[in-house]
Amino acid sequence: MSEFDFIKTYLAPLAGPEGLGLLDDAALLYPPAGHDLVLTKDTMVEGVHFPSPAQKMGGARGADTAERLIRTNLSDLAAKGATPLGYLLSLAFPRDMDAAYRAAFAKGLDVAQQSFPPLKLFGGDTVVTDGPMVVSATLIGTVPTGGMVTRSGAKTGDDIWLSGYIGDSAMGLKHVLSQKIEPAPTGADIWHWEEAYLRPEPRLDLRGILRSHATACADVSDGLLADCGHIARASGQGLSLNFGHISLSEATHRWVYKQADVVAAKLALLSAGDDYELVFTAPKTSRAALQASHTKAKPLTRIGHVTDGQGVTLRNAGGDAMDFGAGGYAHF
Repeated sequence: MSEFDFIKTYLAPLAGPEGLGLLDDAALLYPPAGHDLVLTKDTMVEGVHFPSPAQKMGGARGADTAERLIRTNLSDLAAKGATPLGYLLSLAFPRDMDAAYRAAFAKGLDVAQQSFPPLKLFGGDTVVTDGPMVVSATLIGTVPTGGMVTRSGAKTGDDIWLSGYIGDSAMGLKHVLSQKIEPAPTGADIWHWEEAYLRPEPRLDLRGILRSHATACADVSDGLLADCGHIARASGQGLSLNFGHISLSEATHRWVYKQADVVAAKLALLSAGDDYELVFTAPKTSRAALQASHTKAKPLTRIGHVTDGQGVTLRNAGGDAMDFGAGGYAHF
């Protein structure tokens, strides 16, 4: 199948009117009145962000890779309090990539779009490469004018809040890479972890809460400690975190507390990344409203406070600072 046949058969049906049927070299977008545009871009490389070799993993993995690409980008929009509109897509498929994988990749895009309406494909580019597969998406969303939540607004005395749980995706990656997990988990725990890795849930449900209460926010992609560091650096503040307050799911809690060194096991997960939860700061006056949003299924947990100074401090139950190394993933 040629490039243009692939676009016509698999990608054009995913396009919104902004994409002009994917017959042009550009898209045409009219921003909604009273809204700002928010743009974000992520790239995924075979063997780095998803298992290699991609073309030998079958069609199902093609769909998984596409869904993960869109979902992780949507997490960036969620952290800004933005509503998704559409995306531009760049695909570099290996020259020997089989047709089933490409078709499944397009199916994964379709599933992601149906899961997060009104998301539509606006356009992009497709090429072949003699190297690994590389896919990239630019997501476009909107916020009410002046309503975007940045990383730079944290203030001394603000609370630090975390959505969801930390570490599930790291455990899912171990399983996807066929790494041995000891002690052996249950099938239900494995499924829970794998879903967290392959199909992270962008916290778009928190957009209203963020726009109403948050002073700064980041999605947890590089590791909780590293992403707290991004907020600290952008805001020119210190962030003090309580180690014991950081939530683990039941599956991950079971695994961590069976390890010989529980503290080391949990610390590793706080730096592992790919959680795609949100960490944000908010004034103490918002505490009651945020606590009211907490549920067991989707917890919202207060994990620390903003201080004068700089950087991130992680404290144990006795209040002593803990050494956590780099704290997360660095691209180079």
